[in-house]
Amino acid sequence: MKNINPESTCKYDQLTILIQLVDKYNEEGIVLIKLDFIYSARIEFTITNLQTGLSYYAKYDYCSLGAKMAWVGLEFLYNQIKKNMIKKYKIEYGFMDWECTLEINEAIFTPELLKEALDFFVWDYDKTNNLYEEYAKKIAKQVILLSMQWNEEGIIDEFSTMEGFPPLDGSLGVKLIRCDTFEFDDDEFSCNIK
Repeated sequence: MKNINPESTCKYDQLTILIQLVDKYNEEGIVLIKLDFIYSARIEFTITNLQTGLSYYAKYDYCSLGAKMAWVGLEFLYNQIKKNMIKKYKIEYGFMDWECTLEINEAIFTPELLKEALDFFVWDYDKTNNLYEEYAKKIAKQVILLSMQWNEEGIIDEFSTMEGFPPLDGSLGVKLIRCDTFEFDDDEFSCNIK
């Protein structure tokens, strides 16, 4: 029976997990990770956000914790990149009359999908502004109309079959977080007899 060095086995297991993690994250298409092993003395990786092009570089000396530290560092950077791709948009109508909050995950609802959604209808929007913000306003127009009849769950159900809009359940990266119900106040109407 051979003597197995437990430290070597632990390093091998950590490296295996690290390589599997890199493969998993690269397959998701949010980041590109390049992993290098330098002379069995150091682990280096570069993680690039594929949407912004920003890259982060890290290196860890290859000791008993080197692979585990690289693994923890990689997960931290990946989660920060992914977290920064989810944004909440609060849309208000009138002076405190109505508001809704949408969450858009740019890793799922990509700029390509956004462009398709904006081009689906003939809409007038500010092409120099943040296009996600412009699209959030377009969704909010439909949400306010539906909020006269439905609560949030009903609105989400209605959007699941609405042509030209993503479902608002988050499955395509757009999620309705909350919205007010919109009601007309009888006192706000004016009536003239002619």
